[in-house]
Amino acid sequence: MKTDAYVKFGEMASTYGQQYVTPDLDLPKYPANVFRLNTFINLLNEIKPKRVIDVGCGTADPLLAMRKAGHEVDGFDFAEEMVAVAKSNVEKAGYSPDIIFRDNMEDITQVETGVYDCAIALGAVYYARDFEKTIGNIAGLLPSGGHMIISLRNDLFSMYSMNDYSVEYMYRTFFPKEKLSEDLRRRLDAHMQERHKVEDVEKVFETIDDRLVHTYNHNPLTVQQDILSAHGLMQKGLYFYHFHALPPIFEHTDRDEFRKLSAEFEANPADWRGMFMCSTFIVHAQKA
Repeated sequence: MKTDAYVKFGEMASTYGQQYVTPDLDLPKYPANVFRLNTFINLLNEIKPKRVIDVGCGTADPLLAMRKAGHEVDGFDFAEEMVAVAKSNVEKAGYSPDIIFRDNMEDITQVETGVYDCAIALGAVYYARDFEKTIGNIAGLLPSGGHMIISLRNDLFSMYSMNDYSVEYMYRTFFPKEKLSEDLRRRLDAHMQERHKVEDVEKVFETIDDRLVHTYNHNPLTVQQDILSAHGLMQKGLYFYHFHALPPIFEHTDRDEFRKLSAEFEANPADWRGMFMCSTFIVHAQKA
C-alpha cells in the first residue's frame, strides 16, 4: 500500500519551501519546481484572473510569489503541518493568515462556488486517491469562463527514460502480450530486459516513486478526452517542465552536465519535445 502524499509531505513541511528558491543546479534536487512556478505565474499574468485559489498550497511559497506578482491568491492544504507553516509564512510576509486554510481537495467543504475565477494546483491533484472526483470538485468551484491550471505527471516520459519504467509502459500500452506465443513472449522479455537493464549506480536523490507515494500519471496527448471533457473544461494550452536532456540515469552519474543541459530546455515550456523529455507537464483549461 503506497503512502498518501499529504502524510509524506507533511513530514517535510519544515524544509519544503527550499524547492522554490532561485534556480540552483547545485541543490540536492533539480529545481523543477522553480521552473513550474515561473510558468504558472506567466499564465496568470496572461489571463489576469480576479481571484485565485491554490489547491494543495503546501507551505505557500508559490502563493507568495504569485501575490508578489500582483495576483490575489488564497490557498488550502490537507496536511496540518503544511497549513501551519503556510500560515506562518504568509503572516511574516504581511498578509492575514486567514488566506490559508485546511481543506481536502477530494472533499472540498470550505470554498463556495464562484468565489474564485481561477483554480491552480502545483503538483497536487496527481496525488489524489480519487483523481476524477478531485478534478470534478475543482471544476465545480469555477464559474463559466473560469480557468483551471494544474500540473500532472507525464506517462509518455516512460518511453524516453530507457529503464524499467519503459519496459512496463511498452507492455502495458503497445505489446499484444495476450496474443503472443509462449516462445515469442519469452524472447521479447529477454530482448526488453537486455536493452533496459537496471544499472547499479548510487542515486543522488530519491524520487516520489522511491518513497512509495501514491500518484497517477497522465498522457498529455489525451488530456482533453481523458480528463477535461467530462467536467465541462476546454484545453487552452500544454506546457512542460522538468526536462531531461538525457535519460534520467545520467543525472546520477553525470549530474552537473546533465542539469546544465536540461535547464537550457526549460526556457521554452511549449517545446513539443517535452511530450517525451519531461516527467511532468502543465494543463491550462477553461470552463465552458
